[in-house]
Amino acid sequence: MNEKAVISFRSNNGDEIFIEHVSEQSCFPIGIELEKGQKFREGSRYGFLAKGRTVMYLPEKTRILVNAGSSVRAGESVIGYLNAA
Repeated sequence: MNEKAVISFRSNNGDEIFIEHVSEQSCFPIGIELEKGQKFREGSRYGFLAKGRTVMYLPEKTRILVNAGSSVRAGESVIGYLNAA
């Protein structure tokens, strides 16, 4: 069975990002280590997804730096910038 986790983050400027993780059949469950209201720095890890897909819902004025199919690494790759317009 597929496992799904949906989380949201809010920037200091009030922009909100929704992230949906869907695990494919795997012996590793989605591992999310968050508490409501917890603050994060850019590039911080918050969990683990062994095999699956991630969908990000970003504010309209986000400048995207990757393309569909791009390879990214957690905590290392810059995906884009908020309030970039």
